[in-house]
Amino acid sequence: MANANSQSIDKKNVVLESATKNSGYLSQQLIKAYTIIFKKYGMTVIVREYPPQRGLSELQKGTVDGSVGRAKNLNTVPGLSHLIRVESPSAILFATLWCHVDPKKILAASTNKTIRVTYVRGIIVVADLMKALNNSSVEKIIVNDSLISYKMLQARRTDCMIDSDALLDSETVPVRDLESYYRHDLLANPVYLWLSPKFLPLKKAIEKDSKEFPFEEKWLKRYRPEPKTCEPYSIPNVCPDGVIFK
Repeated sequence: MANANSQSIDKKNVVLESATKNSGYLSQQLIKAYTIIFKKYGMTVIVREYPPQRGLSELQKGTVDGSVGRAKNLNTVPGLSHLIRVESPSAILFATLWCHVDPKKILAASTNKTIRVTYVRGIIVVADLMKALNNSSVEKIIVNDSLISYKMLQARRTDCMIDSDALLDSETVPVRDLESYYRHDLLANPVYLWLSPKFLPLKKAIEKDSKEFPFEEKWLKRYRPEPKTCEPYSIPNVCPDGVIFK
């Protein structure tokens, strides 16, 4: 039954953007949780899949009411300062580096070598990381989705990619296909449910419901892992050897 707060919102549907496909394990569980939570307040959740950059554009245009899961600093993106963050993190994802070999070995073998690195347009924390990576030995290549990035790495058109297990899983890239690559987790990235200000009356209630929702144990181990022990660098939450290219 809807309560007084939800009645004041005058909204039957909650339309959220998602940068991961709804068929992925991460999204499946989050959509299930938010569907049940918002139903308590008389609302139906609708999730629209978009490439990450397109999702940001839809948020800026106001065609969606929020996001299933975006970085903590989403409201620093131009045109999104009005959004409210539900303070219980949806999940903790990692920005991960995959390469054919350890990039330090590539650079050590040749002073003239340029390492080609792909990353996905519209993933805020990765974009921030790449901005901080000002190195003449790195060629940055921006792509529209994780599957393109993976196929370029697989075809050896690039040396490395920076991506996320969750995004690759939603593109049906099997985890076993990544086991042969050098891997290093760079950034621990908590993602949050973001909503339009019209949902402010429900913010505290949704935070409480999100914290108490009974997610599957398997999902919790994968997407809400115990924090890794890291030594901080100039970029918060970078693990000890997280300065990749020196």
